[in-house]
Amino acid sequence: MAERLEPAFLDAFPHRIELPPLRARAEDLPELAEVFLHEVSREYGQPAPTLALDALHALARHAWPGNVRELRRVVERVVLASPPAVVHAEDLPPGFLDGRETGPPAPPPPRELESGWLRRLLDEVNGDVARAAPRLGLSEPDLRAHLAALGLLA
Repeated sequence: MAERLEPAFLDAFPHRIELPPLRARAEDLPELAEVFLHEVSREYGQPAPTLALDALHALARHAWPGNVRELRRVVERVVLASPPAVVHAEDLPPGFLDGRETGPPAPPPPRELESGWLRRLLDEVNGDVARAAPRLGLSEPDLRAHLAALGLLA
């Protein structure tokens, strides 16, 4: 049972730590989701899946009223529901595709969010697009075209 802190105690520590909500830090979403995918998969003794771009977009459009705890619960739900090797938007809980949980449609995620996610994935596979494509649930030509459109392919 949490006890209520006395005002005199709170006055002794005037510094506040402000933490922005997850919806204000969309650039952190892919990394947080990836960390949670690995943590939860390890907890349940399952291989960690990878997020496909459509799942990343669906997560980025969500308002996250439950903040980081809600993200962890969503990831846990995906991992426990017979996780695929690649998590697509349709593997997410109901509401992520039709917008019921997020209210009005949000704009698509910023290009920087997607670019950062793809750069990290390419770093993991040492730049091998052929190895990265199946991890995203894409064909190699589709991934190459997407990378070129984002300016990530030379």
